[in-house]
Amino acid sequence: GIALGRLGRFPEAIDQLHQALRLNPNSADAHSNLALALLASGKARDSIPEFEAALRLNPELHGAADNLRRAQARLK
Repeated sequence: GIALGRLGRFPEAIDQLHQALRLNPNSADAHSNLALALLASGKARDSIPEFEAALRLNPELHGAADNLRRAQARLK
């Protein structure tokens, strides 16, 4: 999912990250990466619950906190 996102192939990245979360729903990194892919594809509203899930699972993910604020700002 991450590699596809870096290539700008966000729909495929999002699908891959959803699959990763089905296998490991407690992966903070997968939630954060899914949120980033959603945000990058213009889906700020959809990214917010994923950033929040990542932070619930790992409050030390400071990048997720920063990106959550960025996503929230896009909705204003």
